This record gives sequence, structure tokens and C-alpha cells, in this order.
Amino acid sequence: GADGTLLPLAVLLNGIGYVVIARLSDRLAALQTTWTFIAVIAFVLTLSFVQRPSDLARYKWTFLFIGAGLLMLPLVPGIGTSVGGARIWVSIGPINFQPGEFAKLALALFFAGYLADNRELIAASTRRIGPLHIPEMRFLLPITFAWGFAVAVMVAEKDLGSALLFFTLFTVMMWVATERVIYLIIGFVLFAAAAFTAYQLFEVVQTRVSVWLDPWSQYEGKGYQIAQAMFAFANGGTGGTGLGLGSPTKIPAAKTDYIFAA
Repeated sequence: GADGTLLPLAVLLNGIGYVVIARLSDRLAALQTTWTFIAVIAFVLTLSFVQRPSDLARYKWTFLFIGAGLLMLPLVPGIGTSVGGARIWVSIGPINFQPGEFAKLALALFFAGYLADNRELIAASTRRIGPLHIPEMRFLLPITFAWGFAVAVMVAEKDLGSALLFFTLFTVMMWVATERVIYLIIGFVLFAAAAFTAYQLFEVVQTRVSVWLDPWSQYEGKGYQIAQAMFAFANGGTGGTGLGLGSPTKIPAAKTDYIFAA
């Protein structure tokens, strides 16, 4: 019953990504090779042990604690490190990784398992506050607390992009499970409020917004990265100069968030 398109798509994306990374850095290409082998092993083990996705639902609380632990790992002194102002990396010997990426998977499995078990009770919305009909709080609190905790930790680590992405994932899963548009509306309002609050509280968000709006006025400073990427797009045209060609190293941090420009 597995979807036959997922594996070839993953292989294609991994292959293209490897070629681009190898173009930028031999060291990073070696690391990518290691993680590719680890991913293949993880894929085979998953197929061996998880015969049906619904089997994972029985371990939903385990996934919650695993996800919460992974999220907090970068905050542990000695192993957590900050890169670019965000404390999302963990270094254990020669191994460097972002535990938050694995935490998102674990928490998404928790949300899916919890909603599968309680979707009718949450969708029923038997309580009323003013014009709004809401579910019984004992069904809504566990998943809301898990979501709030995850977002709060991500904000504390200044991983704001992941916090907003995770918020969107939660909102969409609530909508899919309950088939009630009100969750999308509430999610949109809270998303806008969170983005505005983050802009007011964090200087890094203000800087990124101002650079996004006008990188050219800060070409000699924080706008240089974006401006160089713009030049790359202009030079490469719609189809690019060709895989493995061009001069991506002229973008200072092409190996991090500018893989598309590269």
C-alpha cells in the first residue's frame, strides 16, 4: 500500500542536492555521502519494522517525549552551538546535526496519532464561548500544550523559521483531521500575530525584513548575500548555466540557505 512515487522522488532530490553540494565543497560532499548511507539504512529499517503507518499511532506519546527531548538538545551546554544567531546545532565529536529536523518528524507523528484517535471528539466542539464552538478542553489541551511547547523552544533557540513552519504544519493537520475551516482562520490570525510579535521583539527579524525589502542599500553589509544571489539569477537566466557550471562560490554562504541560487 506504499506510495510508489516517494522513493524515486527522494532519490532524485538527494542526487541533485549531492551534485550541487559537491560543486561547492569537497568536505561537505563527504559528509553528505555519510548521511546518505545513514538515510538509506534508516529507510530500509523503517520498511522492515513499520508495516502499516497506523501502527505508529500506539507510540504517539513516545514520539512526543522523543520530539521534546530532541528540541531541547541544542540548549544543553557543551553540545549545543549557535550558528548565525540561532542555537539549533548539536556537536558530538565529529558529528554535527540539527536535532530539530528529527524532532519535527517525531512531533508530526504524535499529532497524527493523537488526531486519529480523537478527531471526532475535537471536531464535535460541544462547548461554546460567545459565537465560537470549541471542543472539550480535556481533548484539546494535550495537543495544544505539545504544540505550544515546541514553538516556545524554537523561539528560545531563535529558530523562528522552523517555529512558523511547525505552526503551519499543526494548523493544517488540525484542519485535515476536523474538516473545520475555523481552524485555518484561527491559525492565520495567530500566525500574523506571532509574526508581528517576533518582528517587534527580535532584532534579527527586523534586519531580515529590511534586507529582504531592499538589499541594494546594504550591498556592502548584510544585503550582500541576497544581492549576489540576485546577480546569480540574472546571470543564469531561467534555466541556469547548467548543472555543475556557473560560479556559485561568489555567493558567500551558498552552501547553507542559497542552494537554489547555486
